[in-house]
Parts: sequence; structure tokens; C-alpha cells
Amino acid sequence: MTIAGLTLPDLIGVVVGFLFTIMIFSYLIGDNPFFRLALYIFIGAATGFALVVVAYNVLWYQMLLPLIQNPIDSLYMVVPGLILGLWLLTKLSPRMAPIGNPVMGYLVGVGAATIIGGAVLGTLFPQVGASASLFDTDAAAASGLPVYIYIIRGFIILAGTALTLLYFHFGVRQSSDGQMRRPRWIEELSGIGQIFIAMTFGVLFAGVYSAALAALVERMSFLLNSVLQFLPLG
Repeated sequence: MTIAGLTLPDLIGVVVGFLFTIMIFSYLIGDNPFFRLALYIFIGAATGFALVVVAYNVLWYQMLLPLIQNPIDSLYMVVPGLILGLWLLTKLSPRMAPIGNPVMGYLVGVGAATIIGGAVLGTLFPQVGASASLFDTDAAAASGLPVYIYIIRGFIILAGTALTLLYFHFGVRQSSDGQMRRPRWIEELSGIGQIFIAMTFGVLFAGVYSAALAALVERMSFLLNSVLQFLPLG
């Protein structure tokens, strides 16, 4: 069974997508029940999807399936995670919540260590390496740029990197008036670093705005094509 050249599943998908797009766009005229309904459905679907992914990829594949296939060798891997997971359930009860604080501390510590390690190894070290490579004359010759332009660009990028990092220097000392302030030279240089940060945020905002505009154009094109598909033109 086909309607307007679409099979029934495709037709249902087009109709549902059309209705939800209109419901989301209805927010342009103010908050209303249709927008809230679409929002609740989206949150519910996202939560259900996350729950299924956790249950399938974590509980089943990483805990239950190893115990079923090879219980002896899997005990030392599965049991600690199972104990910590059950221990964390004590946070559901207000009376027993303090018992789960060690597990929460462990999770926060592991999360913080992962974030710091990722920032250092994935951002800071590669940034230092990239900044150092900007003064490679062989790379300048390979890029086709004049060496002096390549070096000037390298100095600008290096200065932006250093001054941006300096902006986040929070060491203070007591000044002559008794106030705790950063040294004057750090304050002045960090102001320049703030300019680089503002430029970065501007570029990021432009990228986000462009992505949002592209999504809007795609949705408008979808609405138009959905309407034209059911009109008896020609």
C-alpha cells in the first residue's frame, strides 16, 4: 500500500515528523500545550532510549552475560561494580543517603580525574605541540607561505595561547592597600587574553548560530516538501 509514492511506514514517519515540527514551531507564538506535549514526548523518548542503552550495553553485556558465559573469571570484574551499584541505591532513601556518600565520592573522584586527564592529554599537550610546530621552517616551506608570515602567525597563535592560559591564573598576593589581588602585570596581560577568549566565543557562537540556521532551513524545507508531496500538482 502506497500513498503519494510512500509506503505506510514512510507515510507515518512523514506525518509524525510534520506534526512534531509544527508543535515545536508553535513556541514562536508563546508557550502552549502543543509545545509542552512535544517537549514531554521528546524527554520521555530520550530517557527511555538512555535507559535501554544502559540496560543493554552495561547491565546485560558487561555484567550479566559475562557471569553466564564464564562466571569464575568474571567475578573479580563484575562483583565490585555490582556492589558499588547496589551501594549507590542507598541514596534513594533520605535516611540511608549518608551511607552512599563514599560511592558518590568515588564517582566524583573518578569523573574529575577523567576530565582532568582528558583536558591535559587531549587538549593542553596537543596545544603545546601544535604551538611549537608553528615555528617549523620546513612546514612553512611545505605550506607555500613565506617564512616570515608563517613565523608571525606562529607568534600570534602562541601569544593567544599563553595569554589565554594566563587569564586563568588565580594566584593572588596582598597589595599595599591590604587587598588581595593578582600582580599588576598578570592583570594587564590577562586583559589581552580576555580579548582572545572573547574572539573564540564569538567564533563558537557564529558556528552554533550557523548550525541552528541550517537546522531551521532543513525543517522548513521538510515542511514544504511534505505539503507539496500530497498536493495534486500537474
